[in-house]
Amino acid sequence: MMAKLFSRLALGFLLVTILTACMAAGTSTQTTAGTEVHMDSSRFSQTEITIQKGQSVTLINDDPLTPHVIANGTWENGTAKPGIEPNTPKVKDLQINGSARATLGPFNASGTFRFYCTIHPGMSLTVIVRR
Repeated sequence: MMAKLFSRLALGFLLVTILTACMAAGTSTQTTAGTEVHMDSSRFSQTEITIQKGQSVTLINDDPLTPHVIANGTWENGTAKPGIEPNTPKVKDLQINGSARATLGPFNASGTFRFYCTIHPGMSLTVIVRR
């Protein structure tokens, strides 16, 4: 009886561990399910999102006390690298204050496009647009 209980507990623990690892891996990198990206006080909820040509990305500030200023470019090794790829929607000093939302796009060309928060080092987002 104890052996059966122990094996069930071990199996349950294993399943919880696997699910937790899968969920943690999925939330920090890429999604293709939606076009929303949440932000907290100093980071995007994911660093990459894949969308279809013609779609836009909605940025949602989940921290009402922290403003964000979004622009074309990225952070590299702690240094801001402003820049705009061809066919990218131009974004310069897009302020997102409080619990606000803002839209990037629409993205009318396929490619890889980078955006960053100019006031939070390391806060970068890559938008991959598929046909």
